[in-house]
Amino acid sequence: MPKREAQNNMFTKLGEISEADSKSENSTEQKPISNRKARPQGKRSNPDFSQVGVYLRKDTVMKIRQRLLQEGDRDLSDLIEELLVDFLNTD
Repeated sequence: MPKREAQNNMFTKLGEISEADSKSENSTEQKPISNRKARPQGKRSNPDFSQVGVYLRKDTVMKIRQRLLQEGDRDLSDLIEELLVDFLNTD
């Protein structure tokens, strides 16, 4: 058998083996079920929120963050939201 025919025959057989393997994998393969819960939508991707930049003194921000950590489940943007809503509700 000439060298070129032997190479073509070898690659043809490899291709057939590869196709057979991929078909058998696809038929027995099951997609894993994810146990992860979807994350709630963040403020950045929520159209009801707008990002605003403000200048605060570093020591003020540090004290606020420490107090918020002590109090629990609130962040700086929640605190500012509460304060601004209270401000708007005062006449």
